[in-house]
Amino acid sequence: MFHSIYLRLTVFYVTIIMAVSLFFSVLYYQNNVRELNAGLERQAGVYRRLQPLLPDGLDFTSTITDQVDQAKDDIFWELVEMNVLMFAFASAASYFLAKRTLQPIQDSMEEQVRFTADASHELRTPLTAIRAETEVVLRDKKATGEDLRTQLQSNLEEVGRLERLSSALLTLARFEHGKKEDLHPVSLQKVWNEVGKRVAARAEDHNTELDIPSTKIVVKGTGEMLVELFVILIDNAIKYSDEGRRVELRAWVEGHSVIMTVRDFGHGIPESDLPHIFNRFYRADRSRSQKTEGYGLGLSIAEQIVKRHNGRIDVESKVDEGTCFTIRLPHK
Repeated sequence: MFHSIYLRLTVFYVTIIMAVSLFFSVLYYQNNVRELNAGLERQAGVYRRLQPLLPDGLDFTSTITDQVDQAKDDIFWELVEMNVLMFAFASAASYFLAKRTLQPIQDSMEEQVRFTADASHELRTPLTAIRAETEVVLRDKKATGEDLRTQLQSNLEEVGRLERLSSALLTLARFEHGKKEDLHPVSLQKVWNEVGKRVAARAEDHNTELDIPSTKIVVKGTGEMLVELFVILIDNAIKYSDEGRRVELRAWVEGHSVIMTVRDFGHGIPESDLPHIFNRFYRADRSRSQKTEGYGLGLSIAEQIVKRHNGRIDVESKVDEGTCFTIRLPHK
């Protein structure tokens, strides 16, 4: 589809360029012809005044006219050659510019197609499970009340998955396209205290030690969004670490920025996966991620939060050694 659009846009660009080139070529040719004709008239006038002094049979006018005609032909073919070269250059340059102009649109559309396909797949999985399990129970004439209760509980779990997925999609859409919140000084200590409360139960269930130090650092941001950012990163660290491991937070001021890190000592991320972990629905090491809850949207949301705070997030990881996310945000 985009190839035909490239060609149409190229034709449009070339038409404009060649119209301008031909317009100025015609003006250039007419001006030069006018000058040549004027010069011919001046020389003819001189010849007429000198005619009585010249030998009979000597005709300068014919010679000059032939030279003027030749000059006109030379100018015409030089302009033709120039416009042919201009057409070739304009075609190549226009196609390049057309591709460059449409590339962001193409990337956006391809990303939208991937997003729709991934979202459809993730939505279809729990719906298919609900349908299949329900049909099995309905067909079982010997199903007891306990069987029905078990089925309803399973359906509720799948509905919960759908709710979490739809909530994550709405959050991501809000961060990507919603209005930017006003940023103001926020105590990092208050943010981390709230984060500790929200992840305490998950850390306890996983027997994970949370190392959250005290700090007096103030960052420029939005408290609730920063809480969500660190909850996502810590939850990810717990999810992909073995039981009994440690997750530690650190922060310091560097120039006009606050540097914050979330480090775990878990499975780590393969180097081949690192460039893609912030992509929507992407989960590194799928053999392990299939055993964990989630849809691969958490890090996408985290990246959007950092961007809305005019910051930057980076990741370093080694397999079986752990992962460290580094967030750089403006100081107060």
